[in-house]
Amino acid sequence: MTDLDSGTVEDLNQRLMGHGVRPTAQRLRIASLLLGRPQHLSAEQVLAGLRNQGMRARYQYEMAGHNFRMTDLQAALGVPQMEAIETTTKQRAANAAALNDALTGIDGLVLPTVRAGCRHAWHQYTVRVTADARIDRDTLVTELNARGIGTGVYY
Repeated sequence: MTDLDSGTVEDLNQRLMGHGVRPTAQRLRIASLLLGRPQHLSAEQVLAGLRNQGMRARYQYEMAGHNFRMTDLQAALGVPQMEAIETTTKQRAANAAALNDALTGIDGLVLPTVRAGCRHAWHQYTVRVTADARIDRDTLVTELNARGIGTGVYY
């Protein structure tokens, strides 16, 4: 028995965080799977199955699993990108800071924030348009696109 073999979902969520499993939604899903797993499977078997498409042995599927393995082509494209990730992330952060400076104080616009102790990748700069804005979200998107500023509704 390990520290992952018992407890509540929240207990397991905290222990999984200690094992390096992130983000929270993923930890909670895994914690739920561990608590609801068939009794003949240990926590280690469940985690191994999740890493191996749900297989316990070749073609013996115990649960739904995942395949997060990269192809050689994906790796060949990803390695050079990883070499530039710090520079890219710093540039995105500078762009986000400039946007925050320019957009701060506009009524009806909620700007993105970064929680203390966290780092943002800034792959998107997502704003929320509230009811007290001068125009609604869809009109804002139309106006920005008309000016050549790319937008998309994600959430």
